[in-house]
Parts: sequence; structure tokens; C-alpha cells
Amino acid sequence: VRGTIWVDTTDYAILRIEGSPAKTPSFFIRTVRFTHSYQKDGSLWLPESDISISDVRIFGPTQLTILYHDYQLGAESARVREPRESRVP
Repeated sequence: VRGTIWVDTTDYAILRIEGSPAKTPSFFIRTVRFTHSYQKDGSLWLPESDISISDVRIFGPTQLTILYHDYQLGAESARVREPRESRVP
């Protein structure tokens, strides 16, 4: 990855990453630029959004946006689940 990383000075957590891959991922893709953003919820840093803009040889510029929301944090979601047994006949 070639780009810039923003770090929180209090928690030393990553706030944002902007950049592009060091190598082109495919012959069909000319360039890729991305931005990953993170947000703090309580004591946890969680993904907020991912935005990627690719210049594809056949289709031209293409944007993919992923927005993360509605996190459900609490005792129920943080509980460690017991592994399930698998039985082979």
C-alpha cells in the first residue's frame, strides 16, 4: 500500500487510511484509490466506511462505497461462544 495513515494521538489507533495498492491488482484495472475510515465507540475503534474508486479499462471509473453502522455492542454480543462439536459418521 502506498498512502497516508492518520493515527489518534491518545489511543494510537488508526483513524483513516488513504492510498492505493503498491501494484495494480489486475490488467483490467488501471488505478485504484481507497479511503478507510474508523470511528471510536466507547473504548473500541470500529470501521466507519470504505470507499474505493477504480479506473477499469472496459467500464471506466467505478466507485464502491461501504458504510458500516448499527453496531450492537454489549454483554450479549461480546460473550464468547462455546465451540460446537462436530461429529463425523
